[in-house]
Amino acid sequence: MLKSSLLTSLFFAMVSAALPAQQALVAGGGMNELGGLLTINAVTHNNGLATGQFVYRNSAGGVIHAKMESLRVLNNVAYVGGFITQTNGGLGTFPVGWVIYLRITDTATGPDLMSAPLAVDPNIGASPQDVQIPSWPNIFAFISPSNAQIVTGAFLVRD
Repeated sequence: MLKSSLLTSLFFAMVSAALPAQQALVAGGGMNELGGLLTINAVTHNNGLATGQFVYRNSAGGVIHAKMESLRVLNNVAYVGGFITQTNGGLGTFPVGWVIYLRITDTATGPDLMSAPLAVDPNIGASPQDVQIPSWPNIFAFISPSNAQIVTGAFLVRD
């Protein structure tokens, strides 16, 4: 456990040092209390565009790979949006091309939190940029109110 926390601290230090202070960022990985495993990295660039990726493996064996295209950070909470680029078709996965959203909370003092991934068919007008709408975090809280605690690993969220 000590080795893991040292590696995590080193990773966060390297990520923070490599980016200018004005860029929003979410990075890290961990397993939640439901057995889901997430790795994520997303950053907002000076031009306002965000890039990144995440991989989520649920406890039922489903795997989702997504390309992140939008990031909004409010205090210690990151809201990310992107497109599913690959799945293994397992239980709990969504079709390639669907828009996917995720909320990560960096608690700094205790276990970090993550929402369940929320996927929406883009044919109904969903877009990764929805996370940039001022009211969107409130909508997200209504649609996906629960957070699962991260039991191993950690996330860094920076505004």
